[in-house]
Amino acid sequence: MMIKSLRLKSLRNAFKENALKKNAAILTCSLLVLQLMISSPAMASGGGNPPPSPNLSAATVDNSSYDPNTAAHTLLNLSYQYTAFSQSTTVDAKIYLANGDPNVTYKTWNFTNQGTGKQTMTWDGKNQNSSLTMPAGTYTFKAYAFYGQSPAIALNTTINFQIINPPPSLIAGNAVTVNPFSPTLDTSLTYTYSLADLMDYTESIRVTAIDAINPNITYDADVILNQGNGNYHASWNGKDLLTGHVVPAGNYYLRLNVRDDPHNLALVSSTASFKLLDPPVITTPQLSATTYNPYTDSPLIYSYNLRNLKTKTATMTVAAIGASKTYYLPTQYSQIDTQPYSITWNGTDPASGSLLPAGTYQIQLSGRVDGTTIVLPAVLSSSFNLNPNQPPPNPNVAAAISNLQVFPSPYNPSQGTAALSYQVTNASDATVVSAAVYKSSDMNTAVKTWSPLINPFNTVILTWDGKDSAGTIVADGSYVFKVWGNDGPNKIIAPKQLTFMIANIPNPNPNPNPNPNPNPNPNPNPNPNPNPPPGDSCAGFIDVSSGNPNCPAISFVKSRGAMTGNPDGSFDQLGLLQRDQIAKIILEIFALFNKQLNYCNGKNPFPDVKVTIDWSYQYVCRGKTLGMITGYLGGADAGYYRPGRSVNHAEFLALVLRNLPDSIPDKSALSYNDVPINQWYSGYAKYAKDHDLFSGPYLHPNDPMKRVDVAVVLYKLYGLGKL
Repeated sequence: MMIKSLRLKSLRNAFKENALKKNAAILTCSLLVLQLMISSPAMASGGGNPPPSPNLSAATVDNSSYDPNTAAHTLLNLSYQYTAFSQSTTVDAKIYLANGDPNVTYKTWNFTNQGTGKQTMTWDGKNQNSSLTMPAGTYTFKAYAFYGQSPAIALNTTINFQIINPPPSLIAGNAVTVNPFSPTLDTSLTYTYSLADLMDYTESIRVTAIDAINPNITYDADVILNQGNGNYHASWNGKDLLTGHVVPAGNYYLRLNVRDDPHNLALVSSTASFKLLDPPVITTPQLSATTYNPYTDSPLIYSYNLRNLKTKTATMTVAAIGASKTYYLPTQYSQIDTQPYSITWNGTDPASGSLLPAGTYQIQLSGRVDGTTIVLPAVLSSSFNLNPNQPPPNPNVAAAISNLQVFPSPYNPSQGTAALSYQVTNASDATVVSAAVYKSSDMNTAVKTWSPLINPFNTVILTWDGKDSAGTIVADGSYVFKVWGNDGPNKIIAPKQLTFMIANIPNPNPNPNPNPNPNPNPNPNPNPNPNPPPGDSCAGFIDVSSGNPNCPAISFVKSRGAMTGNPDGSFDQLGLLQRDQIAKIILEIFALFNKQLNYCNGKNPFPDVKVTIDWSYQYVCRGKTLGMITGYLGGADAGYYRPGRSVNHAEFLALVLRNLPDSIPDKSALSYNDVPINQWYSGYAKYAKDHDLFSGPYLHPNDPMKRVDVAVVLYKLYGLGKL
């Protein structure tokens, strides 16, 4: 019984041990299954979906119409998306023609991508093999890869886009910076141009100076290499590139010619015309006589003109050249090229005051441009005979003083010396003559005296620098030149005197219009004249002193509201005027324009003058209605007005004189030395000559009108009672 009980207990223990082993095995299996489930991507994400497949997608370009030739030359941005790359994978990207061979590529990239992300790249639109910009067309951007081991999965993404190439262009700026241009006085002439939509850098730009009158006459001005899209400034020194010589004076324009053979490119553009000047020169020298006796003849006069000084002044050296000696006459200071000049000489040596010996002489004139080293070539007058034979005095006729003169009058000391002259007739060794200058308000104190002259011959010329005995320039105002003397003991010669002005002319109209010019000169030239001191300005202009000889004319045109200056308060005497500006000035000086009226009625007066666009359109319409403005009647500009061009002397006379009731002389009439008969402007030139609108023997009909010249001519017409 005991033995049976022990066996039963042993069986029970064995059963329990087997149950424990079985449970442990089951637990081990469960843990393995759980571990596999946790390592699964689907289970780790908490879902039951299968993992994503590797992929390439979303090929993009940021500009579906890409222009690689823009001035800024922006790059094209490209990209693609890669997804679920569990291993490093090489992705190739390429660009080729959409309808071409995909194996003929123009740009390729290679990247190694893994995971999920976006790959970006840029392209400049050029063929990586030739560095040339691609032509217009439809192109394909493709990214492709082979993912995984063999057999690999082929992945790709593509997108098409356009390359556009607008026609290349060359545009030259309309105006040059200096007009007229003097290669002698100006450093250079600057012009602008722009290049756009080029496929590459140009081989060269050839710049040619073209004669505006005869286009067959050309000069190479420059060759500019390797330029791409952009805006450029270039300059020209007035020389022919091939010879190195300055080209002849005349009217020119610059033609820019782009040639680029690899791209079969040829572009041409031109600037507006401009005037090129000869170097400064002394012209038209004339002598008043070929035989001169200082005792019996009027003073010898040597006249001349200066040309091509532009805004600069020149100092002139004058000499009387004899067979054995040269005598230097008074220097002529600060002369400009807008008026004729003359030198009056009485046959004496200024250094000693003595008459030159009899003989054959020539007057030599040379000069230098102020502030530069530029020399004006010397000119010689024709020969003349100096024959100082004094006639014996008439014992029955007393000595007399006459013919007092001051030149220039009014006199501005800042512009050089003045010549004060008088004549003495029937003088003898007993004759003593004195001269002095007084302030008109104080005839007791002389501001300038000269040493008495004994037995003076016919004409006596004295020079004065405008300074008093203390060396100070006298103030503006009215002065008296007085000459007196004795013809022996107790024989008083009747004194003579002449009143003249120093740098001060009364204003013809003391109430100038204070309103500023609503349409100032759009292209003002810098005024070379220094600003006058405060309180000494003419009509309120900061660049014209009250003592300026042209102050009355300037004050007059301002008082009429015709020329009211620039916004900075300057008058700009040497500035040029455009055709539309001249029209405004003339209409207002003749009181022919009413700002309240509409003269155009919505119609353009000329194709190049647009209603409501051009500031001057009402003035041009009014001038055309009055018959003052006709526009160009022939040539390339026929039918156009060309409002921005400058006005020359001949055109200005026509515009002004068409508004007068006076009869204009026939074109067959002779006038100035440089005006042929039977020209369209010959009659106007004759009227100007008869009324001294342009002084001197020459009109220079093709020269541009300066602002001060306009004021002077209009003031002369006012003085003649025409305005």
